[in-house]
Amino acid sequence: MLSGNLEYLISSLPQLQFSTSVEDKQRVHSVFQTYSMNDGDINLITVLDDEASKYLSAKKAEIFKQISLNTANHQRFQEHGNAVLSGFSSFLSNLKEKIKLLRLSRNQDTTYVSSPLEALQLKPGNPLEEELQLLELQWHELEELSIGHFSDFSALIAYKLKLLLLRRLWSFDETEGFIQYSKFIKITEDNG
Repeated sequence: MLSGNLEYLISSLPQLQFSTSVEDKQRVHSVFQTYSMNDGDINLITVLDDEASKYLSAKKAEIFKQISLNTANHQRFQEHGNAVLSGFSSFLSNLKEKIKLLRLSRNQDTTYVSSPLEALQLKPGNPLEEELQLLELQWHELEELSIGHFSDFSALIAYKLKLLLLRRLWSFDETEGFIQYSKFIKITEDNG
């Protein structure tokens, strides 16, 4: 399904890949900097929201701007008429419930025949490794949901959600993570 100007917008956006490579990150940032006409630091999501709102109705633009990883699982998105948005929202809500069960089982030192970790299809690892696996699960779900959507509102929603996942993926910094982890351990030891 073609959507006029939306087709132009989507075809001009950089292709997204689930990758931590510096080259992929720089390529995406470069295109978005061109859109923003700004040589400094930019917020990829703000630029995408601004560009998309030029091609969307006011109602769709408002919905589009409200989508974030923190809100994507909200009931209003699960009940939305857009199959990609409602499908991902339901998936994310279910995923968060499984993560909650996983945390509870870890806190209780309980082993289930089918543990929440297995239900999530995650390989045991450190928190960062497991977080990366969760992001990849979400990415694959978006890939499935966006099949057949190339230049419509659904494709744009899938693109934004993927960009949000990549932004999170690209935010991981091993050195900073270790510093934060060390601070957390110290606070826990001081309070324990």
